[in-house]
Amino acid sequence: MIGLNTVRYFVDVTNKKAVKPSVYCTVLFACMMVLPVTRLTGGEPASNHKIPAEPARKYTDVEDLAQDYLKALRTGKTTDFEKLYTHDSVIIENFSTLLGFNMEYNLLSDFTDVVKSGTKMGIDWNRVRFVNAEYITKKDGPFLLAHPLVVIFQHRLFRYRIYLNATKINGEWSLVPIEREKPIIRLSAAGN
Repeated sequence: MIGLNTVRYFVDVTNKKAVKPSVYCTVLFACMMVLPVTRLTGGEPASNHKIPAEPARKYTDVEDLAQDYLKALRTGKTTDFEKLYTHDSVIIENFSTLLGFNMEYNLLSDFTDVVKSGTKMGIDWNRVRFVNAEYITKKDGPFLLAHPLVVIFQHRLFRYRIYLNATKINGEWSLVPIEREKPIIRLSAAGN
């Protein structure tokens, strides 16, 4: 058996170059350390592995959905907003094929429009307070709809309204796209 000290160089077969034992051992050690990590992450390096997202909250009440919508506006992050609508692939596909538009894209673009519109109006989303959610539920075939769902919030001395659509899908409330009129955010009348 030959020890590492007696051999001065290893031959790198792929590049046909001599490699010092210290370099060879360093590379071998690094490979041994990376192998268990790539096996645990399914072959991806640990830095690229996504942490599983927390499961989406199930909304059995429309008012809870409205409150979480306002929380998502406070952060302005689409990742917080994405928890507020269904990700059922069959439902999303039906919206695309039957109604002719991309449900997720429309919801996300509407959310970013609301954030931008409010900021232009001088609303500091971190300082808004949820006041109320107004809605009337009605049956439309197999669906229970809250159309429109009006989220009322306060910023400083003023109350504002945002109109949304929601429907109950598989026993839980979810936002669905809305065709908006201008303006996106409306200043409420005094006393409302």
